[in-house]
Amino acid sequence: MSNFHLNFREEYGFEQNHVFLEGHVEFTQYVEQRISAPSLEVVVSIPIDGVVKDGKNFKLECLEDGRRQYAYWYKNGKRLTSVINRFSGTANRQTEGSYQCKTWSSYTYRMSKPLDLMVVGRGITAVVSSPSHGFVVEGEKFELNCLEDGAKQYARWYKDNEDMNRNAYSLSGIANSRAGGTYQCELRNWLNRRTSKPLEVVVIGREITAVLTFPSDRIVVEGKYFKLECLKDGANVDAYWYKDGKEIDHYAHGFSGTADSHTGGSYQCEFRNGFNQRRSKPLEVVVIGREITAVLSIPSDRIVVEGKYFQLKCLEDGTNDDAYWYKDGKEMEHYAHSFSGTADSHTGGSYQCEFRNGRKYRKSKPLEVVVIGREITAVLSIPSDRIVVEGKYFQLTCLEDGTNDDAYWYKDGKEMEHYAHSFSGTADSHTGGSYQCEFRNGRKYRRSKPLEVVVIAASDILTLDMKPQHPLLGDDIVLECRKPSWMFGEFTVQWYRNNGSTPVMSGRSFNIETAQYSDEASYRCELRIKYRKWISKDVSIALSELCSPPKLKVDPEGEVFIGQRLNLTCSTEQLQTYYPLLFSFFKNEQPLIQRAEQDYYVTEPVVLQDSGFYRCQVTTYESVRIKISDELFITVKLIPVSKPDLEIQPRSEIVVGEILSLTCSVSTGSTPIDYVFYHNVNKAVHKETSHQTTITYQIVTVGDSIEGNYSCSVSNQATEVLLYSESIRLAVLVPVAGAFLTSNSNKTEISIGDPLVLHCQLKEGTLPHFHWYLNNQQLENASNYYNFSTDGSQLNIHSFQIRDKGRYHCAVINRGPNEVSFNTTSNYVDITAPAQSHTAAISASVSAIILIPAVLAWFCSRQRKKKQDNPSSVSQQQGDTSRNGPQDASEVPPEIKSEHALVGTCQNIDDSETNAGMVYSVVTITKSKGSGNSGDTSRGKQGDKETDDYCITYAALNHRTDEDSLQGDQTEEGGVYENLPRHS
Repeated sequence: MSNFHLNFREEYGFEQNHVFLEGHVEFTQYVEQRISAPSLEVVVSIPIDGVVKDGKNFKLECLEDGRRQYAYWYKNGKRLTSVINRFSGTANRQTEGSYQCKTWSSYTYRMSKPLDLMVVGRGITAVVSSPSHGFVVEGEKFELNCLEDGAKQYARWYKDNEDMNRNAYSLSGIANSRAGGTYQCELRNWLNRRTSKPLEVVVIGREITAVLTFPSDRIVVEGKYFKLECLKDGANVDAYWYKDGKEIDHYAHGFSGTADSHTGGSYQCEFRNGFNQRRSKPLEVVVIGREITAVLSIPSDRIVVEGKYFQLKCLEDGTNDDAYWYKDGKEMEHYAHSFSGTADSHTGGSYQCEFRNGRKYRKSKPLEVVVIGREITAVLSIPSDRIVVEGKYFQLTCLEDGTNDDAYWYKDGKEMEHYAHSFSGTADSHTGGSYQCEFRNGRKYRRSKPLEVVVIAASDILTLDMKPQHPLLGDDIVLECRKPSWMFGEFTVQWYRNNGSTPVMSGRSFNIETAQYSDEASYRCELRIKYRKWISKDVSIALSELCSPPKLKVDPEGEVFIGQRLNLTCSTEQLQTYYPLLFSFFKNEQPLIQRAEQDYYVTEPVVLQDSGFYRCQVTTYESVRIKISDELFITVKLIPVSKPDLEIQPRSEIVVGEILSLTCSVSTGSTPIDYVFYHNVNKAVHKETSHQTTITYQIVTVGDSIEGNYSCSVSNQATEVLLYSESIRLAVLVPVAGAFLTSNSNKTEISIGDPLVLHCQLKEGTLPHFHWYLNNQQLENASNYYNFSTDGSQLNIHSFQIRDKGRYHCAVINRGPNEVSFNTTSNYVDITAPAQSHTAAISASVSAIILIPAVLAWFCSRQRKKKQDNPSSVSQQQGDTSRNGPQDASEVPPEIKSEHALVGTCQNIDDSETNAGMVYSVVTITKSKGSGNSGDTSRGKQGDKETDDYCITYAALNHRTDEDSLQGDQTEEGGVYENLPRHS
């Protein structure tokens, strides 16, 4: 960069750098963009909500990192002020624009990003409140608000001039391809309606799109700032720009400037990336010109006289320019900044001028030009609007070739005693008439054409009636002009709309058939009798919808089944408060209910024949207007049967002989219903088709063969598969009966030591419990002498003894429901032992008893003899024992702990008792205390030594003679002897 030159051109700070490179190529760049600080921004500090309203104060501040800065201020790229720290004022339409601030520090200048400021006008305005930048991107959320003087309002919304049937403060949603369009909001009351200007909402597709981002209302006005931006997927990108198909020498993310006559055209932006070039769809930009006005510049008094020069000019914002000219709606072959000439009889008419610039055509409002003929003319010069009102001043002037002069005056063909250049006064009821003026010069009399003067009566006597008083959209409206009864004579009535000067209809009444929104206006009637006219007060027609389009709703939604009641609701929103709504419901064009005040209707339980087309309609008592909903086809279906429930009565456990009832039921289902009962899953025991939701199948004869699992299945015409109930287990209880006791050997005499098996056989019975008895005493479950089989039906005695002798029987029990018990008792079986076995058993027992004491007595006697022969040796042995340890076990007598021990001293036996066949012995052991202390301390101290005495008593065994005692004690060993001692 050695060969370049910087040329600074600045007032109060530089604006641009002009860099000249070799090759005489000049390019311009904003230094601020190269070193701009992202933190520098312009913000709206007043009002706080950032919404600048027309006629309200506003303040902009330049902030850097949140701190207010002194800066230069720019609007639409042009500097506004010198250095100030804020920019403020009262907002108007000229306030709108793109604002920037520029700060400096150490020869470094920083320019903020633009802030596009929009002024919300006084009145109703539809605005895009979200997103804040004002353009809606496809797939993102957007919100429209209706503002009146900047405040959000509840309004009716329209899109593309069609009613959206939506009342809300805002419209919001996710933008798609159908969201774009022209939106308007409308505020309504019972007197009038006010509608916002159209708001163009353009949805930015997820692609390359050229959009007009400023001004926000998308209306480019000549002399105002505008800005186009190129968006890629909703994000601003640098691009190449085209206008009318030709590339512009401009590469930037936006294209902006001040609109002029050359701005309008078709714009496109193109994104280039290597071989990938994508161009947006064309964006048509139309520039609205400043106001164009056609004016009569010559003569200055605006009175064009035949034969005199006149001139019309076309002005735009007060500046005269060339234009195309129209007369009475037809284009004249004339293109100039003015239209002039000498007035003649053909000059008078309605003139307009039009500016054309490419695609921009702008036409002025019509200018009425009246030519005064070159003759005598009577004109109404005061008032200027040519309307004479009773009690107001008026003036008639007589002109000849546009020059006022004295003349004679006539009214209704009769000469008035008045000679003057004008006729004036205060109008009254007699002022109206046909006036003429006449010039007399010698014998030359020249009279003007008649001038009709109609006087407007000051009294307000006409009444304008409207029926209905509160018309609805679509009503037939009748306006009637009523005069007082005292008014006679021929009269004419004419009707005017919106204060127009041209009547729209004549007659005493004015009829509007099927009123539409285009008929909304103010109307008046004027009654004229000769030259006097009475005018009624205006009556405004403001139409309102009866209600929003009704919609028929059905509960239940979706499928409708037989037996259900339909709750039909005619859903609508009442849009007026004068007439209550009346509702009618129809099925297949047949009325169900008509002109009811409630908006719902509940049918009787439906059947298949109730299928068909349903609709509702809304009307009122006084209006013939009817709103009808769309037809809704309702199909009544059979109800699929529900899963069945199976119930067993009286219970799931039943006793043989009871009646069993199986009940299969369903909660829902259209009849007829097919029922099937199953035993053990696959065996169908009963089938039945019924119109009932519950059926019962009874089994009169119950045996144990019916025991098992039971279930049922159901089906109907609306059910495709069988539905099964849960399975229930049935248990059959057979009471026990026919108990019979037998033994394995079929014998009643059992030898001692032989096994004995008794069987308790049962004829019938389920789940029996066996109980065993001996001599009517129940045998315990556990014993060392006997046991029972697993089921308890068998008693096993391993070794028959005398104790097992007696009378046996068994009892069998089973339990039924409700704690009911069934039992049966077997026969009695007496089990005895043979006599020989009885004596042998006794002898063996007694022999054992006698042998053991005899052996003990012999051993004891021998020991005592040894002690008596050599007592010292005994002591010596004891001492040796203590010294030498324990002796051999074979030499030490065993320790006797039993009460029946060795026999000592014997007791004589009574001889009288020895004659018995058997004897028994009783061994008695007594212990006596004695002392024996040795003086030899080396052998240790001995304690007291106990001396054992033994005695054997013999006695004869006597048999019992008492049969009962013998029978009761036979289970105990030795129980057959009456004098044998026993141990407790």
